Amino acid sequence: MIRKLIFLSIFLFCISIIAENDSNFRNDLNSLMNVLESCECKFIRNGSEHDSKEAREHMERKLKAVDGKIHTIQEFIDHIGSKSSVSGKPYFVKFADGKTVESRVWLKEKWEEIVNKKVILQSRSRIVEIKFWRVRVKFILLVFKGPVTFKNIFKITDCSIFNLS
Repeated sequence: MIRKLIFLSIFLFCISIIAENDSNFRNDLNSLMNVLESCECKFIRNGSEHDSKEAREHMERKLKAVDGKIHTIQEFIDHIGSKSSVSGKPYFVKFADGKTVESRVWLKEKWEEIVNKKVILQSRSRIVEIKFWRVRVKFILLVFKGPVTFKNIFKITDCSIFNLS
């Protein structure tokens, strides 16, 4: 019986790690796709121009077609966002001033900007833990340079009941 409980615990722990990694990838991908969709530029795919919303929809369809084989932003950029899977031709981003760059380069630059913003945010945060009776609440305290409200000061990351006596 104890062996079964240990096995079940290890199994559930492994599943939670996998789910967290997938959740992080999905959140990161959503951030990149939001930047993509908000871009004031055209995406050139196999010689035809598409607006940023169409580009996002196309990349989401391609991602869905590979069904779970893409697990990192780098893999997404390399296999989904940079070239046609049919013709092999690279995608391009065309800006309002007429300048054109490969989408691989543009997506990598945008991803680096997102990562840098995360690093800045993490460097301005502190993990705080409060123990009260049997409840331990752990949250991340963020430092803001602007209006501070209770809602945007902290995000609860873990709330567990422990026997502290």
